[in-house]
Amino acid sequence: MGLCPEGLPARLTEMGYTEAYIKSLVRLVNSLGEWLEEDGKCPRKAGRAELEAYIADQNRSSRGQLLAWTRLIRRLPAMMAPLGALCRPEPSTFSGSILEGFATYLKNALGVTPNTIKT
Repeated sequence: MGLCPEGLPARLTEMGYTEAYIKSLVRLVNSLGEWLEEDGKCPRKAGRAELEAYIADQNRSSRGQLLAWTRLIRRLPAMMAPLGALCRPEPSTFSGSILEGFATYLKNALGVTPNTIKT
């Protein structure tokens, strides 16, 4: 099945991408989608962790670089999120939740303004 939605190449052409770039991107999107399905994961529920696992699983050149057609991988989440794929939010970190709680305390209990909290 793959991850590539219908009409993606036409959409990318309208956005001004070159034919070579579109071919590489469609190949990459399909490869990632097949890899996710083989691993039993849904592309719509995939996130950064699945993307990093896919990158780690890819073949590399003799110098350790990703193959040319897979180098677009880091741009995929931004391109696919509007289509509902590769957009699972990252889980909040322990420290992030503590900082959010403290910011809420400063705002509610002490009346500190949001601009002051950010600095």
